[in-house]
This record gives sequence, structure tokens and C-alpha cells, in this order.
Amino acid sequence: MPPTNNKKASAHNYNRTFWLSMTLLLLISVVLERINYTRVKDAHRLQILSDVSTYRAQLEAILISNIQLVRGLGVAVSAEPNFCLLYTSPSPRDS
Repeated sequence: MPPTNNKKASAHNYNRTFWLSMTLLLLISVVLERINYTRVKDAHRLQILSDVSTYRAQLEAILISNIQLVRGLGVAVSAEPNFCLLYTSPSPRDS
């Protein structure tokens, strides 16, 4: 009888080792998947941020250009109050 008991214990140890290995493998897979997901998410976020930064720079350039134009027109009008009248064509009613 002792040899059969030893075989049962050996089979039980193999079974336990198998399930512990599978559990460990599953846990490692979950951790690695989470790390990979976080890395991909951060890379995607950086790509979107880069694209948005390009649009932001273009909009800022247009806005600054328009602000400078308005300031320049303001200075021109204050220096020459009839500035708008000098460069407009006469209307047909005026003739």
C-alpha cells in the first residue's frame, strides 16, 4: 500500500504545481497587459497632444496677426480721422 499512496501524493503535487504555474502565468499576463495598455494609451495621448499643439500654434499666429492689424488700424485712424473717407470710392448718390 505505501507505493500507491506515494503515487497519489506525487500526482497531487504535480496537479498543485500545474495549477500554481497556470495562476502565476495568468497573473503575469494580466500585469503585462496592463503595462502595455498604459504605454499605448500614453503614446496615443502624446500623438493627439502634438496634433492639437500644431493647430493651437496656427490659431495663435492668426489671432496675433489680426490683433496687430487692429492696433495698426487704430493708430492710423487716430492719426488721420478721415482715413476711411480718403480710400472709399464715392457712391452713385453723391454725384
